[in-house]
Amino acid sequence: MARWLNANGYTAYVLSYRLPHEKWQAGRLAPLQDAQRAIRLVRSFERKVHVLGMAAARPNFESYPAIDPLDEVVPKVDSVGLIYPVITLEAPYQHTNTHLMMVGKNAMPQDEANWSVQNYVTRQYPPTFLAQAEDDHTSNPFNTELMHDTCRRNRVPVELIQISKGGHGFGLGKAGTPAALWDQAYVRWLDRVS
Repeated sequence: MARWLNANGYTAYVLSYRLPHEKWQAGRLAPLQDAQRAIRLVRSFERKVHVLGMAAARPNFESYPAIDPLDEVVPKVDSVGLIYPVITLEAPYQHTNTHLMMVGKNAMPQDEANWSVQNYVTRQYPPTFLAQAEDDHTSNPFNTELMHDTCRRNRVPVELIQISKGGHGFGLGKAGTPAALWDQAYVRWLDRVS
């Protein structure tokens, strides 16, 4: 993906982040800490920051205490791409690995709500691109529909690409398949919002 973005004129950074089940002291905050620190770092030398991922949802949430002046920067992004995302951890969509990692098996409804992205979309949420296959059995396609509707309700610019087949984790998609079509729509969208 990074090489493809480079070929289309974008500088790309790849974040290798910690996962909650890896027993880090930060627990479920570990991936958010890594994403927020990375956004702050990239923001320090890039004019605009776009992320592929969920870190855009809560820029004002302090996932770790400041360790240097860089942490005074709010980890805000200019736009976000969510490809086959898990948006909600709330009922009846609690049967995902994301739910298990972020809130555990016997989570309280308030914990599920606190980690559900749609609950943080306001008018200030960055322009959003969504893509998901209708036959995704890992992340229910309801997730992208929910995010699309939530963005529209809050007047956040949003584009949704629904793919008939591709499952979960299709990446750039195999040539000649429906999943191979989203990338061109995505780069056109990036060009418009950049």
